Amino acid sequence: MKFGQKKELWRHDHPKAQHLTKLIGEMICLDLQPYSLVQDTGFKRLMNHLAPNYSIPNRTHFSTKVVPLLYETVKAKVKFELDNAKYVSLTTDGWTCQHNIKSFYSLTARFVTDTFELVHVILQVKYFPESHTAINIGKFINESLQSWDISPKKVSVIVTDNAANMLSAIKETQLTDGQHLSCVIHTMQLCIENKLFKEQRATSDAIAVFRSIAGHFHHSSTAVAKLQEIQKQLTLPQHTIIQDVGTRWNSTYYMLERFCEQKEAIVLYIMSRQERSKGNLKTPSQQQWQLAEMLVCILKQFERATNDLSSNNACISQIIPFIYSMEKYLNFAGETATGIKTVVEELKNEFSRRFSMYKENVHLKIAMILDPRFKLKFVDENNASVMKETLMLEYFKFVNSSSENNDDKDGNSSSTSSTSPSPIHSDSDDSPARKRKLMSVDIYSFFHDGILEDKEKERNVQRKGKSKRTKSLKDKW
Repeated sequence: MKFGQKKELWRHDHPKAQHLTKLIGEMICLDLQPYSLVQDTGFKRLMNHLAPNYSIPNRTHFSTKVVPLLYETVKAKVKFELDNAKYVSLTTDGWTCQHNIKSFYSLTARFVTDTFELVHVILQVKYFPESHTAINIGKFINESLQSWDISPKKVSVIVTDNAANMLSAIKETQLTDGQHLSCVIHTMQLCIENKLFKEQRATSDAIAVFRSIAGHFHHSSTAVAKLQEIQKQLTLPQHTIIQDVGTRWNSTYYMLERFCEQKEAIVLYIMSRQERSKGNLKTPSQQQWQLAEMLVCILKQFERATNDLSSNNACISQIIPFIYSMEKYLNFAGETATGIKTVVEELKNEFSRRFSMYKENVHLKIAMILDPRFKLKFVDENNASVMKETLMLEYFKFVNSSSENNDDKDGNSSSTSSTSPSPIHSDSDDSPARKRKLMSVDIYSFFHDGILEDKEKERNVQRKGKSKRTKSLKDKW
């Protein structure tokens, strides 16, 4: 642009202007930016430098036109992928926003595309001022499924926490109990929270002492500065003390782990504080320090499992291997842990009680067997035959239901032909009658004798064909 020449602004319907407006709208959505961003001085200066011919629309244009259009576009794409998905897994949960003290409920979906790509989408986030009763929650789930045209038969599983209202809410929906699965992480939370942090007096007292020290550092900048000086003197990592959250057991684990790391610095800080006649801070006893170290060793395995089961690529096939692994680990910990064998024994019993329902879940068994990472690695010989039989029975049901669906589809066309024999009474190899007959026999004979019989037929056909070819060659010779 020459000096003194006035720049020509693009119209809002200019292709380049429309493209920039769309990108700004996407930035607002992806980065959770406020609409007032387009009115900020720094943002205007940046856009004026990058695109001098572009005039930024006002915030009303983005809130009423750009973002709603993006929403409808994304919704249409998600709807198309949901319609093509054969099965959908759902997750629902409620929470309260700490900024405005408002309650919300969400519904998310996970499914696999035809190209075996795992997709995770948020279907619904709704402001929930109503009481969190089972009827209201069930109504929210039903309305969400109807708004996306998701049939209950299409839902393979819905994951919720273990709250009583949530368990009752599933009964208020069109889903069945077999489609519901309690969250493994939440079950683990209840197991550890109840048996370690509440019912065990020695553990709860020790955690209360460490929690009060953490609160002291979180409310005093002077204490943090003094601790940093001690950390430098002892050449310890200059890490801050972590304050745990009562509703997250792993935050308590992180707090205890940090205290064990900074034990020397904490002890020296409390001693220097007592010398200055400010001894209102309770000092952990030697037994409490030992207890904290043992708890960190035990909970470290739970924390690793939590991270694995919380990853984006987590699958239900990991649940049963996790249970078997943790049971073996708790047996080992009960034999080797010193001073807290009773605590470990109580945790082991509580873990077995709460996670027994997962070990009996048919879908979890099949998922583990079909996962090439696990198969039957985490199963002893006595249970291996049972799990194989379970897989065979489920395959039996699947093939049987598929044949019945094919009968329903082909029923009208077969009945209209008067000359062709009825497929119901046909004894051909591909007839539905033969399929139902195969499904009615013993499951082991179906998978073993039936397969061997089919292979023997193939061999006989091959022998006959080979003998005919040999005879024809001899005749020609």
